[in-house]
Amino acid sequence: MLSTTANFDYSSFSGASRLLIEALGASDTASYHSKINKRVKELEREALRIGQEISALKSCRNAASGTNRLPPEVLARIFLFVSKFHTCTDILNVAHVCRRWRSIVLDHRQFFSDLQGSTILQSEALTMTMIGMSEPAPFSLIWTGAKGSTECEWPPNMSALLSATYDHRLKSLVFWKSDQDEFILSEVFCNWYDRKSRSPLLEKLSVMNIVIDGYYKSGGKLPDTGVLKSGHLKQAMFGREHTLLKGGAPALRDMTLSHVGLAWKGLPFGPSLVHLNLLEDHRFGNACRPTTSEFIDTQADASTRVN
Repeated sequence: MLSTTANFDYSSFSGASRLLIEALGASDTASYHSKINKRVKELEREALRIGQEISALKSCRNAASGTNRLPPEVLARIFLFVSKFHTCTDILNVAHVCRRWRSIVLDHRQFFSDLQGSTILQSEALTMTMIGMSEPAPFSLIWTGAKGSTECEWPPNMSALLSATYDHRLKSLVFWKSDQDEFILSEVFCNWYDRKSRSPLLEKLSVMNIVIDGYYKSGGKLPDTGVLKSGHLKQAMFGREHTLLKGGAPALRDMTLSHVGLAWKGLPFGPSLVHLNLLEDHRFGNACRPTTSEFIDTQADASTRVN
């Protein structure tokens, strides 16, 4: 016997395997290789079967708990509540606990309808998978920059993501830029200022194009005037001639825009708007402020739409 097998304790191996190991060094090499390959394939099939058996038993073990005695509707509500405090990819882990949990997760599309920055940074494939699995539930997107991530690059699929969802499923968009982000707003939102662009389900729009150290650590509180006048802002904004969602955003209730460079007439005002928060760079002067007549016309137009 050759020393190749000296480090193996094969006393517990099957008889068929031991015979082949003991025959190492046989003169008929071709025949020996053929027998080895055949035995390896047999063991691989057996390993696959054993793996499936172990997986099934683990699933049964996980399912045999007090929690699993709850009705599916109750478990779904628990999952939804807990998912608010985790990234949306965590729900994929829940789906692997047992077959019952997987069935509950896959039956509730809203589990996959809240995409946050960490998910978007992981991969474009994961992002698009989550979007597909959430169909046709309304869709929410949160991007608060690369801060706190292992990557600081701007996710290239963000523009495509916004373009693909804003016009029929997007319900909420929170889009804040951090120190590390390098992008041009007009490119990211390229489809949003097309003359036919509209977002019928959009209820919340928050775009923060502000770069100040410690800003996000403060919980997103708006900076005071003194901080704004420091000039620590990057000029990556919309053109003031752009109009966001010119086709309308009838469900929009909450809009916060910080240092995006849009003129008043370019904002997506609608009949449902109840909260408006606008901040602009002091260097623009009154370029983004409405005139008295523009402000009055906006109010009158909103009243007309409501009526």
